[in-house]
Amino acid sequence: MEFLYPSVLWALAFLAVPIIVHLFHFRRFKKVFFSNVRELRELKKQTSARTKLRHRLVLSMRMLAVAALVIAFARPFIKPSEHVSGTGKLVGIYVDNSLSMEAKEDHVTLLEKAVELAKGIVESYDRDTRFQIVYNDAGTRQHFALDAHEALAALREIDFSPTFRSLDYILNVKEELVKRENTSGVPVYLLSDFQKQLFQNLTKPDTALRVYALPLRKKPVRNVYIDSVWWEAPVLWRGRTNTLLVRIVNDAETPAEKIRVELDYDGQIIPVGVVDIPPRSAVVDTASVPIRKAGWQHAEVRIDDYPVRFDDSWYIAFDVPEYLRVLVLDQGSNIVPYLRAVFQSLGNVDVQIYTPLSVPYDQLGGFHLIILSEIKSLSSGLINTLANYVQQGGTVVFVPHEKGQVDSYNSLLKAFAAGKMTREEPRDREVSDIQLHSTVFRDVFRRAVQSPTRIKVHTAWRFALHPTTRAEQMMRYRDLGPYFVRIPRGQGNLFIIAAPADPEQGDLVKRGEYFVPMLIKSLLSGRRQTDLAMIIGRDKWFPLNTQIREKDPVFALRGEDYEQILEVRNRDGILHLGLTGPVKRAGIYRVVHKDKPLRLVAFNYDRKESQMQPAPEEVMKSYFEVRENIERQGVSEWIRRAEIGYPLWKYFLWLALLALLIEILLLRWLKT
Repeated sequence: MEFLYPSVLWALAFLAVPIIVHLFHFRRFKKVFFSNVRELRELKKQTSARTKLRHRLVLSMRMLAVAALVIAFARPFIKPSEHVSGTGKLVGIYVDNSLSMEAKEDHVTLLEKAVELAKGIVESYDRDTRFQIVYNDAGTRQHFALDAHEALAALREIDFSPTFRSLDYILNVKEELVKRENTSGVPVYLLSDFQKQLFQNLTKPDTALRVYALPLRKKPVRNVYIDSVWWEAPVLWRGRTNTLLVRIVNDAETPAEKIRVELDYDGQIIPVGVVDIPPRSAVVDTASVPIRKAGWQHAEVRIDDYPVRFDDSWYIAFDVPEYLRVLVLDQGSNIVPYLRAVFQSLGNVDVQIYTPLSVPYDQLGGFHLIILSEIKSLSSGLINTLANYVQQGGTVVFVPHEKGQVDSYNSLLKAFAAGKMTREEPRDREVSDIQLHSTVFRDVFRRAVQSPTRIKVHTAWRFALHPTTRAEQMMRYRDLGPYFVRIPRGQGNLFIIAAPADPEQGDLVKRGEYFVPMLIKSLLSGRRQTDLAMIIGRDKWFPLNTQIREKDPVFALRGEDYEQILEVRNRDGILHLGLTGPVKRAGIYRVVHKDKPLRLVAFNYDRKESQMQPAPEEVMKSYFEVRENIERQGVSEWIRRAEIGYPLWKYFLWLALLALLIEILLLRWLKT
């Protein structure tokens, strides 16, 4: 047995007080006259013996009570078997300050509870104890040991952070310092809500650590959040209503009812609707957004969900072109007038005609659609350029010429791993199998066509898809050979019409019910729309899509009271900008060059933290020693018991009370 406050034991000197009281306590005797002296002598002998016994027992109980009280105040304890020396001790503390910790219990956030509990842990140790304070965005400070004053200052600076750290990363940081300090048996306190994702890739902690998990959440938290937002059409049309899709997730075991969804766009709040979401499910809602102007714009989709609020908003930034630009590479074919007629009817499409020898290679990235209109031969340089263009999100429509070069066409198809074209004797063929639910023809016809009119083709080409090609066959010949195919590649698409479209070779261009949606949907299928949003802590690079002819230009990302200089890289002729520092707040930011705004970037919080399910208790106990329901008031007592030893002061206090009770009984029942 040892004492937490051994200096209190000097108070045992007060044991002399009851002894002195008993030694100098003289009773006054009253004279009583008896006629028989012999009987008086016998009575005096009996009374004197009982009095001495009574006094000695009372003195013993009083001395025992005083001694027990003094020892209780000295805080006796029994050392644990793995006790760490009280001098030069190192203690590790991790405070989870991720966004999920903004959930409230008892009207305070979990982060506030964690910080207060961490302060209690620091104050429970000796002054010469050093502390390693780790939190998700602690930076280099987390790699060093701090004294108590510095540790408390670090705890006061902790605020919510979008940075996510797994427990494997946290424990690795702890182990590095322990090895550098050449110590062992270091207590580590983990203060978190312990979501499932924290345990990703977690291994057993090093034996040099004694890890205590202190869960802060007492009851399940319901959370409904916006998971993602995207446009139905990748390319937005100015002056028309565009459809925005919103995916909302219910992470709770109970249904979420009457969740209101609204859109903040162009200074107006647009009600989207009210949705009901079953437990552990997701729904997709749609919003009709009238876009009246061109240029970079932004919007925010919101829901109202308590108590977790960080994931109730989703910001988007998008570029609406003034005109949709179409490049037609042609060598005098007869289908150009039909192409012009289709696009001119749309009103805001700019069609430019070039020959293969005058291709504006440096401007291809600005076109939404490139049509290879019956070109006889394709150069290797053009093929490589088109492959990169599609990889970056462009769309190419390929129409073969009646007398095109087979090797040239197959080089193009090989670049897309699409298949192979062969030449045979020209013959009449019919296109009869039309997939009305495909990318192009979906929502084109109001009702299913029972017997669609067949497209007649006179061609010498036969196209065969490669067995491993990922393709969507939207039109096929009667013999099921592919006629109109979409082949996705990277972020874009290659559309193949497997026969010439010249009016003399078939009637496709005269069949507006098919030809018009084939061109319009191809134009809108490209992913030319820059990513609507970036995820904080996960995404770093984004394209600029603006020509800057300056050498070594400097770009900055600016927000409200925020600015950082961006990295610059050139990828396939497109400038990409990268973050050089963390973005801590979701919202809309501007990219500027010489104080001129070039584009908008939307940042959103990672939805990993939106999955609020805690790790099962058996999983936690397989890694750590779990201590639940530890409050700020009792943390010091718990630490003394866990780290200093088993306290015995209560038993000595009860012993003092027992001694006083026995004394009372002796005075009452053992009378002289």
